[in-house]
Amino acid sequence: MKPEGRVEIRINENCISINDNRIEMILAHSNIFRNDGTEELYSDVVMASRADVKGVKESLPLHIIALTEKPEIIVNPPKNVHLSTLPMSWISHELAKSDLLRDLFTEPLISLGNPVSWRDELWSWRQQLSPLLPQWTWHLEFGNKSDRLGWYIRAPGNSLFTVFLGWGGLDNEALSGGDLDGQSGKHGFFLFERAPLGQLGRPDEAEPNQADHLRTQHLFSQNGQLSKLVEATSRGDVDLAFTEVFDPQNGAGSELWPLVIGRCPPEYSSSQVGDWFSDLLKLLRPAIDYVCVT
Repeated sequence: MKPEGRVEIRINENCISINDNRIEMILAHSNIFRNDGTEELYSDVVMASRADVKGVKESLPLHIIALTEKPEIIVNPPKNVHLSTLPMSWISHELAKSDLLRDLFTEPLISLGNPVSWRDELWSWRQQLSPLLPQWTWHLEFGNKSDRLGWYIRAPGNSLFTVFLGWGGLDNEALSGGDLDGQSGKHGFFLFERAPLGQLGRPDEAEPNQADHLRTQHLFSQNGQLSKLVEATSRGDVDLAFTEVFDPQNGAGSELWPLVIGRCPPEYSSSQVGDWFSDLLKLLRPAIDYVCVT
């Protein structure tokens, strides 16, 4: 997602603040909390916000993300602090040593919550699958949907097509502790989707929404990429394992967002799920390429 308007960066002792015209994000050292609990933030983190800059009339939606050694979930974090921390291992060596972030790592990082192995699984999938989705932007999905967590991956250009890949079949009430063990319904979950015509999240989505409607019509036309995939599957030429394709033009799926839905067996390990995602993305390559270049 591209910034909106001017990007401003402010570097402080324990944090760095970044904002455009839409939101503000603060990356903060894990010592941002005033005490052993998570009730209050140190004042220098609060004061780093753009809202405290002289001459600013309106504050922006604020997102504070704590840096920790490993991926963790913070139980009952203060206002504006994300449940999910940013692990140092997710930051490239070059960026960690840059003028922007170097000072954040002079003091040892401390633990703030519960370790979460599923974050490592998501990161492994991203590293494995990013080459199959060049120039697509990856966004972590956690806590917004009650049954899933993973990556929403947005197509480049004038399109709102997205791929979701992650864990599905979840009880998100159990995620506050950071552990997916014991969730018997957990399975690899895949979506290739777009918004139906006229279903907008924001007014400025009208143009790409209309373009995606035309793209969808082509994908399911006689020579469309998804039509050909369905035909090849019917002939047995390809194996679209544990996956269904929904044609909105036949009426039954006209209001569905996903065009492709996949659910692999719950006994699949993380590495097996990653390979299944990879196979799906390779089979969908013609459709993925089409929505990127039109």
